[in-house]
Amino acid sequence: MIFTSGFDPFDFNMHIYNILGKKIWESNNAEVVWDGTSGALKKLVPDGTYTWKIDFKTLLNDERVEVVGHLNMIR
Repeated sequence: MIFTSGFDPFDFNMHIYNILGKKIWESNNAEVVWDGTSGALKKLVPDGTYTWKIDFKTLLNDERVEVVGHLNMIR
């Protein structure tokens, strides 16, 4: 999903969770992309399925929206 307009950039949050449901990455900036690492040491995560969750507020009517999906990390 690419965010280009229609959302409040000051009310945006994205999380990545591992298979156990532990949050491994977070950003409040829609322009920042996950690089496949976790933790302060930026360790590459192992292959597998990860869950992402994005929540934001729309500019049109201040509606809160939450979108959830999965990604498969394959190197």
